[in-house]
Amino acid sequence: MKKSFIIGPRIYKTGIAAGVALYISQLVGTQSPFFSVIAAVVALQPTVHESINVSKQRMLGTILGISVGVAFAYIAVGNPIAVSLGVIVILAVSNYIGWTASSVLACIAFASLATKPGDPISAGAFRILDTFIGVTVAILVNYSFGALPLERQASKALQQALQQTIQVARKSIEQYIRGNIQAKELQKIQEEAAGLFEQAEKAKHTYKKEAKYKKYENDRMNEFECIYKEMQEIFHFAKSITKEAMVGSKSALPPQIHEDLMDISRILSQIHEPLVEELFHAQQVSLQPLQEKVQSIQRQLEKDKMIFSMETSIESLRHFLNLFYNIEEMTKGLERLQHLCSIENE
Repeated sequence: MKKSFIIGPRIYKTGIAAGVALYISQLVGTQSPFFSVIAAVVALQPTVHESINVSKQRMLGTILGISVGVAFAYIAVGNPIAVSLGVIVILAVSNYIGWTASSVLACIAFASLATKPGDPISAGAFRILDTFIGVTVAILVNYSFGALPLERQASKALQQALQQTIQVARKSIEQYIRGNIQAKELQKIQEEAAGLFEQAEKAKHTYKKEAKYKKYENDRMNEFECIYKEMQEIFHFAKSITKEAMVGSKSALPPQIHEDLMDISRILSQIHEPLVEELFHAQQVSLQPLQEKVQSIQRQLEKDKMIFSMETSIESLRHFLNLFYNIEEMTKGLERLQHLCSIENE
């Protein structure tokens, strides 16, 4: 399989951060700009949230290591026994105060002073400064690019989840009408939709942590949350449609209701792809044909309810009414979703 040569956002952001960190260190005149570059590369994570966490660990580890390193450098610089004791002290302190994630970095910072002759205070101060420059540049570079890629990732996952959700409902209605329920097929589509919602939930969680660092992104995140909740409601109704279709029977459906259900299945088949695609853009697919068929069934139920109830069993009637209720609620959910998406795209 041929590999593509792709330079993604994290690659060029890391390169930018490394160059800026080196330039600032040279401008300030630190002793080892190398450490600024290393700190920038390590701290440049996929998100601002992760960059801040890594930067915090790196700064804590550097400060702890330098503090112990200065003390041991004055006692016995380069002495193997002193270095061993210093590492033991750092690891013990890290465990005690809960800085285990910073312990390795602290040992590295300690070793850079405890094994090198010279002025440990000056070297330690510059080492802390170099690390601070590197992690600060990494956070600022990451912040400058915002959370747009994460929003796109979350939106794409939701689009796929919604598309499968509508497929679940469409297939269930279609098989209910034909009286030929393919339980395994419906279960598979439903599981695929559930898996896509799990992916969307993870992407949303990451995007939420990132969005809080910018007011604009945070506002979009609030809108995104509303859209996600509405989609979950639609998925709930789609699953209920499947459940009722699998246990119910379409026997003795009035001809007009039977025809309207077939039309609903056909309309969902026609609109589900363009609807999902355009929900996340400024355009919209008309749901009016779907609404009209739902209203037509409502009128038929009001008109022929007595005849309908006489021609079918109570159990079948109950399952059909539950099925139709969920179709009706899913249609309303799609309308609300269109409205929410139109607000977000304004």
